[in-house]
Amino acid sequence: MSILEFLNRAVAFLGSILPYMLGTFLLMVVWGYVSQDDYDDDYVTFTVPCKAVMNDMDHYPIYILNYCMDQRSER
Repeated sequence: MSILEFLNRAVAFLGSILPYMLGTFLLMVVWGYVSQDDYDDDYVTFTVPCKAVMNDMDHYPIYILNYCMDQRSER
C-alpha cells in the first residue's frame, strides 16, 4: 500500500464519520446550553458542623444557631 492509497482511505474514512461527529458536537452544545443552571455569583456556601457552631455561638448568625438548635432538639 502506497502512501497515497493510505491517505485516500484515511480521508474517505474521516469524510464518512465527520457528519456524525459534527452532529454529536452540536447536540452536546445545545444540551449544555439548555441545561445550564443560573447561579448567583454573589453567594458562597460553607458547610460547618452544628457542633462547631454550638461551641462558638458568637461568630454565627442567629438563623444558623436556630437551625442547629432545631436539629439538636429533633434527636
